[in-house]
Order: sequence, then C-alpha cells, then structure tokens
Amino acid sequence: LDFDKVEAFSLYYASDGTAYELAVLKLKGASDMTALESSLKKHIENRTEQYRYYDATQVSRAESSIVAVNGSYAALIMCDGSAGLKAVFDKAFQ
Repeated sequence: LDFDKVEAFSLYYASDGTAYELAVLKLKGASDMTALESSLKKHIENRTEQYRYYDATQVSRAESSIVAVNGSYAALIMCDGSAGLKAVFDKAFQ
C-alpha cells in the first residue's frame, strides 16, 4: 500500500523484540482498505516467520494476531488478549 494513501497512524511495539504490536491506521479513502488489510496480514505472516527462527516462544502470540477494520480505519493487534482489544476497537465505532 502506498503510504500516501494513509491519513494518520499510530504504532506501538515492544522494544525487546517480543510479539507485541499495535497499529491503528486511518486511510484517506476507504476504497483502499482491501490493500491495507492485505498488507497488514502479510506483515503478520512475515513477523510469525521471523519468530520461528529467533524466538519460537513468540510464535503463538504472532499467529493469534488480529486485523480489524471499520470504514477507513484498520488496526493490527498482536498481543495477549487480542480479542479484547478488537472489542474495544469495534466499540469505538458504535
């Protein structure tokens, strides 16, 4: 996805190399959501493969990551309790 299509974003990740990441992005147009969702899922696949080689204890957390979307917003949630954070993301749009 071309970064020029992103209006705003916030990214948090663990500095110790563990599988904790949270990203929330807002696109300029919701029509690009399919491309963004695909990009985020590919990121999860890549991170999962990286963990297989340098810290196998993180693989299950990476594999349970969630990509949540609503309108022009998307979130990548990689952490323990990712379903709970997805519920918070979803509730923000009610």
